[in-house]
Amino acid sequence: LQAFLQRNNPQALRAFPEIIDLYLEEASIEGVNSDIAFTQALLETNFFRFGTTAQPNQNNFASLRDVGDTETATFPNLRTGVRAHIQMLKTYASVEPFVQETVTPRFRFIAR
Repeated sequence: LQAFLQRNNPQALRAFPEIIDLYLEEASIEGVNSDIAFTQALLETNFFRFGTTAQPNQNNFASLRDVGDTETATFPNLRTGVRAHIQMLKTYASVEPFVQETVTPRFRFIAR
């Protein structure tokens, strides 16, 4: 993951030095494939360059928002943002409960 990100946006590793470890840790805790989650984050953020949907200070790596909101959600720190992304993926792919406290928006509206 690090080599792939280094080839595509080396500045991201300086801006978010712990992002890969967070994806590996949070995905492992919830039983989600970290490669898929990280790849989706790369696509959603244009390799952590961000742009139109979310900004870096929102700690939102999957353009998550709550039902009815037009604005992308903001999370208090990197870990919470990564956790929200991992939980959203788990929500759509599994009926297993979350291991950690729910932080992802919209979870309450999704039939599993």
